[in-house]
Formats: sequence, structure tokens, C-alpha cells
Amino acid sequence: GAVAGATEKQMDRLRRQAIKLGGDTVFSATEAAQAQTELAKGGLNASQILSGALKSSLDLAAAGEMDLAAAAETTVNAMQLFELQGKSTGKIADMLATAANRTTADVEDFAMSLKMGGSVAKQAGYDLNDTVVVLEALAEAGIKNSDAGTSMKAAMIQLLNPTAKQSKLAKELGVNWITQNGELKNGIQISKELQRATADMTKAERTKAFAVLAGTDGFRTLSSLYDAGVGKLRKYARANREQGTAAEVAAKKTDNLAGDTEQLSGAWETFQITIGTKVTPILRDLTQAATDAVTEVTKIFN
Repeated sequence: GAVAGATEKQMDRLRRQAIKLGGDTVFSATEAAQAQTELAKGGLNASQILSGALKSSLDLAAAGEMDLAAAAETTVNAMQLFELQGKSTGKIADMLATAANRTTADVEDFAMSLKMGGSVAKQAGYDLNDTVVVLEALAEAGIKNSDAGTSMKAAMIQLLNPTAKQSKLAKELGVNWITQNGELKNGIQISKELQRATADMTKAERTKAFAVLAGTDGFRTLSSLYDAGVGKLRKYARANREQGTAAEVAAKKTDNLAGDTEQLSGAWETFQITIGTKVTPILRDLTQAATDAVTEVTKIFN
């Protein structure tokens, strides 16, 4: 409540939301409350958490088989990186679940990649989808987690601020990385530039050219975009815009005995909290009465 700046009424709704989700999902009420806290710390208000942000985090956590608080943190980080509003939480969950579902990387891999390279991507003019498409291409090439984020960041910096040698080669190849708005072309456009400019090269020549253009670390990003090709990258971008993916994947991944057991555990905790809340006033009265009795007996012996 302190973190979210919630009113007493909103706190009651947040409490009831956590308890309900603890009984209805594979996550406990305590985990739901921790996720609420992470979302609030990230700048979401109580209304945004209640209206869908927490549910989106639950879907992302279940789809990505990750800790709920970590899923909430991932959602908040993506929002802050790309200056998204609270209503975008579902979009973030769907996009990351889709990316994980279409590649060998998992949600946590993409979360770490965004941490390492997301800020540079944002400064280059990329939105979340543009960035995830590049990371999907890297994942397809077996480059994941912080390695993917670092490579993407290195490539973008080199393309935006090339050395004299890099500028000379780019000019010789006839490639242009910058849009008319002064931003870095997206992964699809870069892939198209690379395929056109190096079509007649041998694999060794192409490798050398990519290494010069983007440096040792950034080379992997250019190579991944080239290998993925325009067609596949466009499919990634389209799929990333689909809605409901996180909830769908989450439902499939929890439709088993392990999911049933987790839901039973959450339902049991919800039962304990509910009963405990009813009994607490009685226990407090009994405890206070016992304290008074002990105090009176102590006075007699004094």
C-alpha cells in the first residue's frame, strides 16, 4: 500500500485480488502480492495493477515458467525502457511469450537481453517489437540471454557511430543504415541491406565484411539478421503483435498434474488466509486478555 500509494479501499481490492488469484491460479496469494509490489515499485498505480497488469504478469510467469515477481519485474523493465503505459502490460506479456514460443530462448533469456541492450535499442529509435525481432534472430542462431543483448548493443553502436574504416566499407557496399528520420533502420531493413550488398560474396568474404561493419561482438547480430532473412523477420514481427498468446501458452503449460498440484497449494494458502483473517480478532482479544491477567498476577506478588 505504501509503495502503490493506494487508498484503504484500493488496498482492500488489491488484497482480495491477490487472495482470489492465489486460489484460482498456480500461484499463491503471497506470490501474487509480491508481484503487485514489484509492479507498484515500477510506477504502476493500484488501478493499473487491478485492471490487468497483475493478470498479465501471471500469464507471463506461467508461460515462461518463471518466478512471478521476476515476471512482474520483466514487465516493468520493458515498460520503462520503451516508455509504455500501464495498459501495455498485456502486449508485453504476449510479445515475450510469443518470442519464447517461436525460438529456443525462454522468457528469462529475452528479459536479460532487454536489460543488456534495450536502452541502446530505444535510443536508436526501436520500439519493443523492433527490438524483440532482432533478439529472436539472435536466439535462432543460438545466441541468447546477456550475450544477445550485448551483441545487439555493440552492433547498433557501431552502425550509428562507425569508424572511418567502417564508413569506408559501408560506402563501398552501398549500404545505408539510417532512415530519413535519422534513426537506425530496423532489423528487417538491415537484413535487406545486407543481403543485397553481399549477395555475390563467399561466406568467408561476408563474414569478414560483417566483422568490419559491426566489430567482433556486433558481427553476430549482423550475421543473425542476414541468416534469418527478410521473410522470417517479418513473420516474427507479425506474430509478436498477436494478442492472447501469453494466456494461451500459460493455460497449456499448467494443464497437467504439476499445475493442478500448484493450484491446490495456492487454494490451501488462500483458505488459510481467509480463515486466519476471521479468527485473528478473536485471537487478539484472547492474547490481550491473557496479557492483562499476567499483569494483574504480577502486581499481587509485587
